Amino acid sequence: MEAELTLLAGAAGTTIATLLATDTWNGMRNGVLALWRRVRPDHEEQVAAQLDVAPGPPGRAGRR
Repeated sequence: MEAELTLLAGAAGTTIATLLATDTWNGMRNGVLALWRRVRPDHEEQVAAQLDVAPGPPGRAGRR
């Protein structure tokens, strides 16, 4: 089970990194926050803040 979770986390990380450089980032961000809202609502604001300062494509300091 742990190996499967590691693979899933790796795939999710790769997907998120790819989406950081695309116009679909806002939709992805909202989807991630919706998931956190369901699973750990007490962490939603912290996750949102981390996503908002995530590095953007080269030449862009961050989102928002």
